[in-house]
Amino acid sequence: MIPIEEYKRYLKIQNITYDEELQNIINAVETKVEQFLNRNLLAQNYVEYYDGSGSELLILRNIPVNSITKIEYYEGRVNNVDVWTEWTQDNQYSRLLIPKEKHGIILEGGIFIKGIQNFRITYNAGYTTLPYDINLACKELVKIALDNSPLGKSYLGVTA
Repeated sequence: MIPIEEYKRYLKIQNITYDEELQNIINAVETKVEQFLNRNLLAQNYVEYYDGSGSELLILRNIPVNSITKIEYYEGRVNNVDVWTEWTQDNQYSRLLIPKEKHGIILEGGIFIKGIQNFRITYNAGYTTLPYDINLACKELVKIALDNSPLGKSYLGVTA
């Protein structure tokens, strides 16, 4: 999520001898941060199934929502094949909105019909640049992990 060079500037590390080991610590910390937040942080595309809410708002699993590519409604099975109908503006809704909280989508002039996994949403969510607080938390957690590892002593030139 954050380049190793940015971590090294933050930690005031110029040594390149242990970059592979430092990268392993960075990877472990960033993975734990995503697990703690229960989501992927970097922007990526998703195709996910949702229960229709019976309202115009549908909360998506990944945030911030950047864009919606496709909304599909499950029509049932025909000849053992799932049938999905793509919903489009002016047919099933008048306007598609992403609320300012960027946590879901709003169908102005339409509703997400109540049902179980009856919507398939294709969208993009996540950050292209990590927010400052998450970026700083990752750096501080890497610093703590580094300070408590034998690698920290190596970077400081201290023998174990």
